[in-house]
Amino acid sequence: MTSEGTMADVRRILAFPPPSPPDEHDGDAREFIALNPDIWGYFVRFTLQVIEAGLRHYSARAIFHRIRWYTAIETKSGDGFKINNNHSPSFARWFHVLYPEHGDFFETRVRGSEK
Repeated sequence: MTSEGTMADVRRILAFPPPSPPDEHDGDAREFIALNPDIWGYFVRFTLQVIEAGLRHYSARAIFHRIRWYTAIETKSGDGFKINNNHSPSFARWFHVLYPEHGDFFETRVRGSEK
């Protein structure tokens, strides 16, 4: 699934400055995406499908569930990879940065570290 476009996205994400103040989930999500760059490609692909279907807002966590379905059922991935729901806010924020034309597609909350 990984294409050069998604690998370029992943390299950009990994180069983003960490949030200030630091957020433990962001660091874990960066580590995850570095080890599983295909997941970013699925996240973008499935998010764009939802946008193309005409929805103006959607849940990043629902996209994660779709990725789980796709990798476990449709592609019959037997590698047993796990994607932590705690990564969904980081993925949503990264999507907004890399696809600014859809900058309000996911609702994001103030991070716990920002309170």
